[in-house]
Parts: sequence; C-alpha cells; structure tokens
Amino acid sequence: MSPRHRFASILFALIFALSALGACERGASKTARGDGPIAPAERAASISLGYIHQNESERPAPPLRAGGANDLQIEIDEFFLITSAIELHACEPGFDPVFGALGRLDHLLANALIGSAHAHVPSSATRLGVPFVEDMLGEPNMARVVGNIAPPLQNYCRIYAVLTPADDDVLNLTALDTQEIHGNTLLIRGRFLKSSQDVWQDFALRSPQRIAVEMELISPQTGRSPLAFKDPVGHALVLIDKHISADLFDGLSADSLLDGSAVDTVLARLTSTFRVHEFARPQH
Repeated sequence: MSPRHRFASILFALIFALSALGACERGASKTARGDGPIAPAERAASISLGYIHQNESERPAPPLRAGGANDLQIEIDEFFLITSAIELHACEPGFDPVFGALGRLDHLLANALIGSAHAHVPSSATRLGVPFVEDMLGEPNMARVVGNIAPPLQNYCRIYAVLTPADDDVLNLTALDTQEIHGNTLLIRGRFLKSSQDVWQDFALRSPQRIAVEMELISPQTGRSPLAFKDPVGHALVLIDKHISADLFDGLSADSLLDGSAVDTVLARLTSTFRVHEFARPQH
C-alpha cells in the first residue's frame, strides 16, 4: 500500500471511531485487518484502541527536568516509544490475576509476537497490529485512536501492549523523523549537568528491547474488570495510559547516561506505569 493510500485509510478509520464515540481528539487510525476469520457482525463487539499519557512533572512541556545521582541535573528534550500491537485476552475459568499471567506471556513469546525482526504483528479479531510512535513529551491527556477490532462477544480480563523496534512502515504522526527511531523501541535525548562543572553534556538513550506489557483490562467507564460484551452493538474505547514524571530518571548517574545503560532502568520504570485509562465519571 502506498503511503498516500495508507494515510487515507488511517484518516477514514479515525473518523469512523470518533463518530461512534461522539468525543475524542483528532488522531489517526487504521482499520485492523484479520489474519484469521473475523466473528460475524451479529456475534462481535466493536473496540477502538489507542493511547494516552499523563505528565506529572511541574512543567509538562519539554524539557522534562529530573535529578540524578550526586546532584546531577538532567533535562529530557525528546522521549519516543514504539508500540507494535495491542492484544486482548478473554477471561479464563479460575484465572489468578497474579500467577495466571505467566501462561499467556509464554503464549505470546511462543507465537513470536515480540521475537520478530521488527514491529509488525498481524492483526486479528482480538489484536490490533498497527505499530505506532508515541511522543511521551507531547501534550498530556490527549487521546489518539490507532484502529478498531471486532472481538467475539465474551468477557475480557487482560490486555497486552507489545513493544518492539520500529521499521520504516511505523505509523508516525510525531515531529520525529522515522529513520531516527528505526530499529529502536525507545529513544530518549537530552543533556545533563554535573554539580562540579558548568558545561552541559548531551546524551542519547536507545533500546531495541522487545517486551509484552500485561495489564488488567477494565471497563473504561466503570473502572472494574472484566470488559464484558454481551450485545453486538456494544462499543468501547480502550486507551493504553502511561505516566510521565521526573521519577523515571531519578538517581541516574552520568556514566549510565553516557554509556546508554540507563535506558533499561527508564524503560522498566515506564512500563510499570502502563494501565488502561479510566474515564472520569460524572459526580451525582
């Protein structure tokens, strides 16, 4: 598919999602295409999937300022993350919310969801395989819809965000040149200042890690699990939420910023904030 036609299909899918919801920020989407049979309309629900983030720093716009080890001052100018797929999992009989996760993670690995060369994971009735770039320092609390799926009518308890390195075909609506993040899952650029010096030093953190981040799947309107579909006309907007704050960079050393080893710490801290966004309910 040419870039022009691909972009047109993205806009069409987004307009469809927004008209169904009645309220959501303009974004980009792409209708998910199945690698297997999709449930008939009379047996399927409709889910729009996307992303959002909260910025808890005192100054939400770049640079994000943090304190490192030994009174190190850190400023983050660019912070980009690649999500290659979002997958729903139905509730299992007797599922343990803590230990029951292990079997499904093994399933994800066995099916090469995060072991492939780059970002593309085929879409299906319960999986959106549209890789996209998220600007973690972009405007906070701004929802973007990426695409839609039509899962069978049942209860869904877990959701996974699959993070893998970007390729040339990643959906990129940010100011970042796609080539700059090619082959990476995470890209962070900034600078730091040692207390004993008066010269700022630039650094860049890059990670090619492949990770499946598991979250409890709640109803965005009630905040409770599971996300249940009994009516074929049912629709839900599910957003993967993340929290950005100076805590992600707290205590990092100058050496770890320069040699790149700090990226593992930042990525682990970031993925620990992943959750399904809960929409505010009106007060009665």
